[in-house]
Amino acid sequence: MPRPPAVPSPAKPSLPAAESIVRGAERIVALFGRFDLHDADVRAMRLSLGEGNVPALEVDVDLAGASAQPPGKAEAGSDYRVTLRCTDVSQLSLADFGGQNVVSSYTFAPDGVDAAGAEVVHVAITCAPGCDLDLRCTEVAVVAVARLGR
Repeated sequence: MPRPPAVPSPAKPSLPAAESIVRGAERIVALFGRFDLHDADVRAMRLSLGEGNVPALEVDVDLAGASAQPPGKAEAGSDYRVTLRCTDVSQLSLADFGGQNVVSSYTFAPDGVDAAGAEVVHVAITCAPGCDLDLRCTEVAVVAVARLGR
């Protein structure tokens, strides 16, 4: 008896690029030729209450200028600090933040809407070695990009 033809599995929906979710991502793209946090070093995190007592988390990551690809303008011998701000943070989990936190994977993905109807973003940063960060927020933005002193 012949076997029925195989039914192809539905294609996994692709996640939107970080550039479409992270406000100000074009600042990183202009400097590095793409938005890529792989091998960045997470250097600091600051949790505070922002405007309207809304929790905000700022994450500082250092990127090597040598990781830039054309048409990026980063200098190969310099390092750059990028500060990301997550606004209206909830479901925050942080583990194993230590002396070395090298980003091995990261996700910025839509995650539904909150009770007020605002779009929610799932942010996950995994470091190996180092920390794991997982949270939900209503906005992720690049708030600073600076070349570090020599």
